[in-house]
Amino acid sequence: YLFTFFDAAITQNKTSEKNDTDYPIGFGAGLTFETRAGIFGLSYALGRQQGNPIDFRSGKIHFGYVSLF
Repeated sequence: YLFTFFDAAITQNKTSEKNDTDYPIGFGAGLTFETRAGIFGLSYALGRQQGNPIDFRSGKIHFGYVSLF
């Protein structure tokens, strides 16, 4: 099956020297497929935080495997 995901947060650093607020986000897509050896998953994720823009060259790839026995 195919899937998409999204998450967002608010982070604050309130100290006597700083009062920083950030709104990081992350999103991505992936697929999962079943074989005789097990279930394989592949996801690609992007995100931004602290003013850094979304950069497709720095996306993260996750491989997953669940064995069936």
